[in-house]
Amino acid sequence: MLIKVCGMIYPDNIHEVAHLHPDFMGFELFPASPRYAGNSIDLQTLEKIPRKVKKIGVFVHEDLETIIGAVCKYDLDGVQIHGADRVKVCHELKNDNLIVIKAFSVMNIDNFKMTKAYSEVCDYFIFDIRKDVYGRVTDKKFNWNLLTEYRGEVPFLLKGHMSVEDVHLIKHFKHPKLIGVDVNSKFESETGVKDSVKLKSFIEEIRRKEDYGLIPPKVV
Repeated sequence: MLIKVCGMIYPDNIHEVAHLHPDFMGFELFPASPRYAGNSIDLQTLEKIPRKVKKIGVFVHEDLETIIGAVCKYDLDGVQIHGADRVKVCHELKNDNLIVIKAFSVMNIDNFKMTKAYSEVCDYFIFDIRKDVYGRVTDKKFNWNLLTEYRGEVPFLLKGHMSVEDVHLIKHFKHPKLIGVDVNSKFESETGVKDSVKLKSFIEEIRRKEDYGLIPPKVV
């Protein structure tokens, strides 16, 4: 199962988490975020991350030129796109050989209709609990049963206030397109600072092969 750790800010913490070898590391590059990384990261910091850990920039309602500028500035491996009417943006980014992840807020099964337009231009989807335009949570509980109604072909990562205590639930949630999890605030000692002890425990438990009977999938 793929693991994405998002909301990374501080260089020392970035290096600490990188040595736990998550599959993806996310950097929030929209200024409204309390975990905005644009003022603290630089190319030299990110170059020290092992190549197997894919660097993902997170963008909300951002124009294509700005996204590409950030990709070049930080030598990102991929992007995570939030917002409506982003099909053309995702298409252009995928043509640039980037990993493209489109995030969707899920409140009811009708939200899955929006995913169809992105089926040819994304490598992964992220399904998250409902948020407002600034990325703030408006619903505190994600009804995972809604995901059984997702019938698309694009694999997805599960998000939504997951913690170490949720490992058992995650590993027993079955969906043919579930490929990973995206974690953030529940693994923090303070905003933007990840607790490496908690993360290490979570990653080790999630990746225990005997619970799945298969090897974790390879990152695109």
